[in-house]
Amino acid sequence: MSTAFELWKGRKPSLKYFRVWGCLAKVLVPEYKRKKLGPKTIDVVFLGYVETSYALRFLVIKSEISSIKVNTIVEFRDAVFIKDVFPIKTGIPSSVSLDDSFASTSIPEHVEKMTNVGVNPSSTSLTHKESDEPRRSKRARVVKDFESDFVTHNIEEDPVTFKDAMAYTEAKQWKEAVKSEMDLLFLTKHGI
Repeated sequence: MSTAFELWKGRKPSLKYFRVWGCLAKVLVPEYKRKKLGPKTIDVVFLGYVETSYALRFLVIKSEISSIKVNTIVEFRDAVFIKDVFPIKTGIPSSVSLDDSFASTSIPEHVEKMTNVGVNPSSTSLTHKESDEPRRSKRARVVKDFESDFVTHNIEEDPVTFKDAMAYTEAKQWKEAVKSEMDLLFLTKHGI
């Protein structure tokens, strides 16, 4: 007998992504949640998969990080699983205490989500008054004078007419420049 997946794909489904429920796992805490010399991982118990993303859901059983409390449910994408150790089956560490109300419910009161999820702006409420105008600096602006930086070193102006060019002391160079321009115009047949 074949499953629907086998009939559709023509092969057996991969089971390598399945994990053992209730096993111990070590989760790497994001950098923004940990201290420089503090622990980098927390001990968690695998609870299951998140329906809306690729993340996995865990129950925190041991945490030395102040922002992640014990007995909270967190969601992470990556974890290292220790498949042979079942902390809830063998006894919960002394730092974790489950009362009757927690044992009877499937989700504890405090749930913390640790995945990077985009925030929907319509669902968040802003407490401050928004204004259409951007904030302006209240610092007085000093007008800088750059005119002294731009000094003209070439006081002489180029001649405008041929007569002006021949009146200059460099008349010989001007005459050669005019001749070379005229020769170039005649060679390219763009005559005057």
